[in-house]
Amino acid sequence: MTSRQPQLYSGLASASLVSFELHQAIDAALHATRVEGNTLEGLRLARRAMALAKVEDSAGSIVEALNLLAICQAANGAYIEAIAGSIDAFHAAKKLQDRLAMAHAMATLSGASSAILETPDVSLGMLDECLKFALQLNNVSLQLRVRNLRGLVFDIVHRHKDSENEFIRAMQLVPFAGKNIPRAMVAANHAHVVINHACAATIDRQRVQRHGTQEDAATSLTYANLLKYARSLSDAALEMTRVDRNRMSESIARFDRGKYFVLLGDTATASDEFKRAMLFAKIAKQGARVAQIHVEVAKICLLDSDPQGALAEYESALVAADSHRPLRLISRIFDEKSRVQRMLGNFKRAEILENLAGKEASIFLRESEQTRRMLTEFWKQLPREIGVESTSAP
Repeated sequence: MTSRQPQLYSGLASASLVSFELHQAIDAALHATRVEGNTLEGLRLARRAMALAKVEDSAGSIVEALNLLAICQAANGAYIEAIAGSIDAFHAAKKLQDRLAMAHAMATLSGASSAILETPDVSLGMLDECLKFALQLNNVSLQLRVRNLRGLVFDIVHRHKDSENEFIRAMQLVPFAGKNIPRAMVAANHAHVVINHACAATIDRQRVQRHGTQEDAATSLTYANLLKYARSLSDAALEMTRVDRNRMSESIARFDRGKYFVLLGDTATASDEFKRAMLFAKIAKQGARVAQIHVEVAKICLLDSDPQGALAEYESALVAADSHRPLRLISRIFDEKSRVQRMLGNFKRAEILENLAGKEASIFLRESEQTRRMLTEFWKQLPREIGVESTSAP
């Protein structure tokens, strides 16, 4: 049984001949990953869909399944696999001259690379072109995906207002975009970037205070309002993720709430939030997120004057992160472990850890530069191959 009705598809390729069985497999994978936030199950179902597409031996079906698999890999934190998979999807779509599938592949590629490597500049250029194409095509699902990713990448480069605007627009699109990106995910990501803004503002504030500079009343009020806004978004996102039973989005919200409560000095509540975030991260086998949580808990240990506890958390973080190389976090963990050892008077250990931090940083920078060159080549081809006109994206 086949159909050529575009509305039956996941929206990751143009309308093509797809069997009913494959359509069901694709739909199930997207539902598990996006709606339920059960990213490990979604990844399993995406692999099943890929196997079905190969058996079906239809070029259009394989493109759809390749895009699906890359998206599910990225959702579960397998960013390197997602980068490779989206490149495969792009080339397969290019052979079919399927511009929609090419745009989805490029969106996944840019998002996954920015999540694990330092390539936000190139990724933003690619996402700009994808957004122009989505607007030309009037494809709400693609536009929502791109705006969600742009919001996250703007956050990486500290363009806080631009990030905020993207998530406001994204939430407005949710009711019209199907289930590709549900409201719980957008809300959790929106709260994530605002809490990151609050963390950055706190660091700046502490730096000023260390220099003995007095903060004026307007700056103090702005900071207080930012904290209040972050809390309101976080509360709303958490409620939304729980009502919608989206486990991945709830884990994101819990992790960011942990960071928020650390800002307030409430380490007990922060620890509880990190524990709740960790439950899902371990079940989903998200090594990079597990490592991030261990690092945040280590910071709490240091605030509570427990350096040995911090060292244990850093060691657990290294174990979790090891399978997710390249990862900037690894060099930072060695660097932070070095500081703790120096604080304890273990200067020889501290020096060894500093050297390891330097080596890991060099490895990461080399991998980032290689990926940046690859992304740049793709970006140069994107306007010509997808056929986007050179109009500015709103």
